[in-house]
Amino acid sequence: MKAKVVYFSRTGKNKRVAEAIAQALTDDGNTVELERIETTKPGATLVFGVAMSVLKIPAKLVDPPSVDDGDLLVLVSPVWASSMCPAIRAFLATLPDLQGRTVLNVVCGYNAHESVARSINHEIKRHNAGTIVMESIRLRDVETPENLADYAHRIAKKALG
Repeated sequence: MKAKVVYFSRTGKNKRVAEAIAQALTDDGNTVELERIETTKPGATLVFGVAMSVLKIPAKLVDPPSVDDGDLLVLVSPVWASSMCPAIRAFLATLPDLQGRTVLNVVCGYNAHESVARSINHEIKRHNAGTIVMESIRLRDVETPENLADYAHRIAKKALG
């Protein structure tokens, strides 16, 4: 199976989660491509980014990751001010028809934000996704490398069915 892991991370925490999921998928014999969502203003202040989240303003992306091929799309995203972050909102707007592809939607925050994960699911469904596996995690639950690896393997198996 070919998987594409796409993530946005300002501090590196979501990057660690995305890398762990990519490694878990690779360990299970899958071909995996890992790609970061890049915004045009990566140095913008966090306060500005949070304001954009609350106002539901998408960021401008440098070059949205291509997700035209593959069997599984994994999206790892942060929560900002209990909302979808602007980079993820912008990326979701660029999604092509997913043609029934399985999507693993992983939302990471200081608390479990299932409402944000459901909002992302709603946007993914609009692009003709097949099965959507939703995970909302608290970053403190995966702080140690062991916990993160265990978590990544568990949700990779869940996404692969």
